[in-house]
Amino acid sequence: MVGRRGSLGGVLVALAVLAGCSAGPAAGDAVPPPTWSDVPSARVSPVQLPAFSIAHGTADCLVPLGQATLLADALRAAGNRPDVHVLDDAAHADRRFDGELLAPTIAWLDRVLRVGATPAR
Repeated sequence: MVGRRGSLGGVLVALAVLAGCSAGPAAGDAVPPPTWSDVPSARVSPVQLPAFSIAHGTADCLVPLGQATLLADALRAAGNRPDVHVLDDAAHADRRFDGELLAPTIAWLDRVLRVGATPAR
């Protein structure tokens, strides 16, 4: 469970606070754009890609939002249709992920794991 006391998510949040990044990234912070060859999914054919669900918070100080955006863009460029959720003001391992994205994630899993389902391409 993400963000629960005693869980790995809780430990990561504690480490983030100790590291001094509890305020989140500055508004102007950006991830430097990699070259196309730096993106591993760009070198994989679409038929090899599984379904992807990406959830990210805009206040994540451990993993910049640009990383989720980069992954989603690379997946789309490779012919995949990732399921993407961005939660405003949510930190890394924020409890809101459980509260706000549990039902949509279960619905997504139901679609992609249904017997005979078409792969996410």
